[in-house]
Amino acid sequence: METNFKVMVTNDYDMFKRLEGNRNVTELRVKKITNSIKDVGYVMNPIIVNEKNEVIDGQGRLETLRRLELPVYYIVVEGIGRKECIAMNINQTNWRLYDYIHSYAEIGIVSYVYLLDAVKAFQKSFRLPVILNAITGKIDCSSKAVREGRFICSREEYERGKEILSWLMQFTPIIERVKGHTEFYYMALNFCYSDPEVDNARLYSKMSTLQASLIPVTTIQQAFEQIEDAYNDHARNKVYIKTNYRKYLDGKFAWYEVLHSDKYQ
Repeated sequence: METNFKVMVTNDYDMFKRLEGNRNVTELRVKKITNSIKDVGYVMNPIIVNEKNEVIDGQGRLETLRRLELPVYYIVVEGIGRKECIAMNINQTNWRLYDYIHSYAEIGIVSYVYLLDAVKAFQKSFRLPVILNAITGKIDCSSKAVREGRFICSREEYERGKEILSWLMQFTPIIERVKGHTEFYYMALNFCYSDPEVDNARLYSKMSTLQASLIPVTTIQQAFEQIEDAYNDHARNKVYIKTNYRKYLDGKFAWYEVLHSDKYQ
C-alpha cells in the first residue's frame, strides 16, 4: 500500500458517505471541534476516505466543517473499510464501548444486535458491566473482546439476561442509595437469582428492610457478605450464598451444570 498520499480539498460535502458500522456523530463531538476551531483557528487535518468516498476517519470533523462552511481536506486510501475504521479507534478514547456495540450491531452481527437491544432497554437503570454480566454470567466480561468484535451470546442468553435485568430493577432504589461500586451488588444478586437455595421474595424483603445497613463495597465478595447477612437475618435455616458462589466458580455447585447447559449457551 502506498505511504505517500495526496491531500485533496473540496467544499462538496455531499460527495462523502457514511461508512456502515461507523459510529454516529454526536452533537457534543461537533461542539468540541467547533470550539477548538474558534480557539486555535482552522488547522488542516485531513479526513480519511476510501475509493467510495466512505469516511473511515474524521466524520465528526466533516460534519463540523459542513456547518461552518469550511473546506474539507481529505486523503483517499483505496481498499480500506470498516476493519480499518475500527482499528484506527481501538486504542483511542473517542470511541465509547457503546459505539463499538452499535457499530457491530449495525452490520448485523447477531450477538451485538442482542447486546445493543439489551443496552437500549436497560441503560437508564444499569451500567454496561451489569448488563454484560446478566447476559454472559461473567464478572469480568472483557471490554476488549467487545471492542474487537469477539463478544458472543446466544438468543437464550440474551432472553435470560433480559429476564434477570428486569428482576434486578426492583433493587435499584435499594442499591443506588449505597453508592460506590454498585455493579458488584447487582452481579451478586444476579447469581442469587439462579441459586435454588435462595428465596427471591425473601431476598428482596430483607434487602428492602435492612437497606440502611448496607455499605459501599469494592469487590463482589464484599457484596455477597452484605447480601448474605441481610438474607440470613432472623433466619432459621441460613443460606451460605458466598460459599455457593465459590463452589460455582469451581464448577462444583449443584446448579452449575444447569446454568451452563445447552439451554443457556
